[in-house]
Amino acid sequence: MRLSGSCHRLVETRKTRIWPAAMFLALLAVTACSRVPAESDVFGIGHSASADGWRVTVHKVVDLEGMPNRQPAMGYRFCSLVVTLENSTERIRYFMPERQMVLIDSAGQEFAPDHTAAVLAARSGWGTVPDGEMSAHEIAQGSVSYQVPLRAQRLCWELRTSLLPWGQRLSFCWDS
Repeated sequence: MRLSGSCHRLVETRKTRIWPAAMFLALLAVTACSRVPAESDVFGIGHSASADGWRVTVHKVVDLEGMPNRQPAMGYRFCSLVVTLENSTERIRYFMPERQMVLIDSAGQEFAPDHTAAVLAARSGWGTVPDGEMSAHEIAQGSVSYQVPLRAQRLCWELRTSLLPWGQRLSFCWDS
């Protein structure tokens, strides 16, 4: 079947418009997924950092004692980071610790917040992890807790400012 002259021009015009858009999207995806945190994105315990409208301070790292019915797995220990998280924007924002707060050991293994360790931290007076809706300029304090291997020597806590892959990441590292 042969296309008429006007239909052929329409198909060719759409091809020339789609191709640049597809290339732009592919370039955007590659750039977003290949972001490697710069050395300047790494901070120590006791420091504050800001990115994408969030301000975070990691005050200290605390080892948590288990209880008879709340023990870490064999070869692991509980620890908690005492943090302050501030929404420094003029709008309501949402925060999901299980997706945006990750602990990473020197081997690159990632650990999500641990619910059992969080209960121990709350009972020890360190509070619970800031999460959910945060009003403009709201400041939340608490702790985020993990179960980590006893053998872990260097740990980095990473705050991901967004659920999207191109969001900034702030890392706070220490030797355990």
